Amino acid sequence: MVVILSRAIQTSLLSLLLVLLAVVFSPLSHAKSLTASVDRNAVDLLERFTLQLKADDIVILSAPDFSSLAKDFNVLNKNVNQSMQNINGVSSESVTWQVTLEAKKVGKLIIPAFSLAGEQSEPIEIAVKKASVTKQGNSNFDLQLYANKLNAKPNEQIIVTLKFSFSKNVSNLQSTELALGNAQVIRLDDNSYEYSQNGKAFGAYEISYAVFASNTGALEIPAQKISVRLGRSSMFNNRSGDRISLQSKPLKIPISALDNKTNGPLLVADSLSLQEDWLQKTETIELGSSLTREINLLITGALAKTIPSLQISEMENIKIYPEPAQKTEQKTSNGLVTKRSRSFAIIPTAIGKYTLPEIKIMWWNALEEKIMTAVLPEKKLQVIAPATALKITPIETENRPDDSQKTVIKEVLKFEKVTVVNPINQWLIALNLVLLSVVAMLVFHLYRRSKSASKSDLGVIETDETEAVLFKALLRAVKHSTEADIHRALMRWSQHLQILVWQLPHLEENISQLEQLLYANDNVTNGWQKSSFADQLTQQRKIQLATAKQDKVNPRQGRVPTLYPTEKPVSI
Repeated sequence: MVVILSRAIQTSLLSLLLVLLAVVFSPLSHAKSLTASVDRNAVDLLERFTLQLKADDIVILSAPDFSSLAKDFNVLNKNVNQSMQNINGVSSESVTWQVTLEAKKVGKLIIPAFSLAGEQSEPIEIAVKKASVTKQGNSNFDLQLYANKLNAKPNEQIIVTLKFSFSKNVSNLQSTELALGNAQVIRLDDNSYEYSQNGKAFGAYEISYAVFASNTGALEIPAQKISVRLGRSSMFNNRSGDRISLQSKPLKIPISALDNKTNGPLLVADSLSLQEDWLQKTETIELGSSLTREINLLITGALAKTIPSLQISEMENIKIYPEPAQKTEQKTSNGLVTKRSRSFAIIPTAIGKYTLPEIKIMWWNALEEKIMTAVLPEKKLQVIAPATALKITPIETENRPDDSQKTVIKEVLKFEKVTVVNPINQWLIALNLVLLSVVAMLVFHLYRRSKSASKSDLGVIETDETEAVLFKALLRAVKHSTEADIHRALMRWSQHLQILVWQLPHLEENISQLEQLLYANDNVTNGWQKSSFADQLTQQRKIQLATAKQDKVNPRQGRVPTLYPTEKPVSI
């Protein structure tokens, strides 16, 4: 009995010791390591393979130095992944770099060892053999390199296509990337399709590039290579078939100088379309309103950096507010298709007739090999007074020996009569009559008071009831209406007085900020001070009336005192 008990105690002690050892030494099972591996050690010259470098439980302060690979390999792509895990309370982390490589030469090449945080990986040997290039005469495979043009001009689009034709199942197609030192290369979308030739079915895979030569001379496009494996790969069949390689013939395209008889640079394109769209279908615009002109430019086969910006020239009494241009570029079978759109807000500042000049873009038509001009015709524009403005009627003309012929203008206010019919109950008639009587008395009292105030302001000058009505309408707009209504009321009042100069600089700046708020594309809102606008206008009116009063009291050599200067009014 004693022996059996002692054996049980020994077994328990041994188990406890093993558990303690496992707890104490478990972190040692996750030692730091840096491991390098490849997906295959034997590759063809044109075949790509993947190098994987994994760091376990290493504090990563920087990425490994892969520059040593450049001696024997082309580094095509790099990816990095990080993972963490916790098992039975023990955490570990790892960082994995995946590098896609392509051998530069045939033979036994060495992927060198990498060092990271004191840890070092083992070097790897790669056997590279020369890929067997299939003859172009093979009826099952063919590779062609061709261009859509035999000659071109600088900055002219040339579409270069590498076409691989095959009549057997292939997979894992790899190709060299086209790169030219004296031309800009833009890869277009790949294309694949099927066709039949001499009763035999073929598949085709095309890789296309848009090439723009920078200088004159011969544009040399080197021979291109592709590599494929025979057979169809799938997740159920990972057996690798034989790899074959094909090589095309090189191309040489002469680039001749452009016959440019213009002074400036010339846009080179395959096609160009210039159009405009007016959001308001009219040639007549009211003063204080705006027109929106949208210009659209559609170009095929041109470099984006050579396309001119869309502009409209400034004109006297016409303000132009351009919006940011909208730019899109699409890759198609015809190459690059670029669209530019830009809108312009056109704001007239004075009544009259104007002509917006035509817009011209000169360009070289690469398909027809000649200079062409895209034109938007000139636009006739007539600016009239607003529909609610005052009707101006000349009533007196007189000649004086010391003055030129002058026209004294009287303005008559036009009112619109509006009748509203609403059904009412009989018992409200008496109450309505009382209210109407009270309102009539108040209106009459206010009218008498405003009339006397106008006379006291003008002194010896006759009261200008029209100016007073317009100014009151302006103040009401400042207090209750929108910025657009305020601007229209301001235009009517200033046009009536024919104000030449705003005597108050801060008022002139405030009016400029109001126009920026209404018509500028950046919507400046911090500059306009609406709270002080009414006070500034009141001060301007007092100065204007005082000046007119002084002219009335002290006439200058027979000059007729008037509130309406004969000089052409300055636009606001």
